[in-house]
Amino acid sequence: MSVTDINTYVAAAVTAIDAGSYATARNKLMAAKALLIALPDSSKGSEQLRWDRNAIDELIQQCKALASATTGIQRTYVEYIQPTE
Repeated sequence: MSVTDINTYVAAAVTAIDAGSYATARNKLMAAKALLIALPDSSKGSEQLRWDRNAIDELIQQCKALASATTGIQRTYVEYIQPTE
């Protein structure tokens, strides 16, 4: 488990989002988050590295919403107005 592994999953998620494959993106982001959970924030001297775990949660939720919006039955309401003479 390394930062490279996390970056690989996030890059795959970005590619999936770009392709409109939101379910795949969600799965890749969840895998990245699983790695992030085990990876602590770190610091060296005055430099600090903090992971924004909330941002990945928000992106996962957006991918879930987009994935559900592109599958299943969708209803569209159409109003017909008769022409007037």
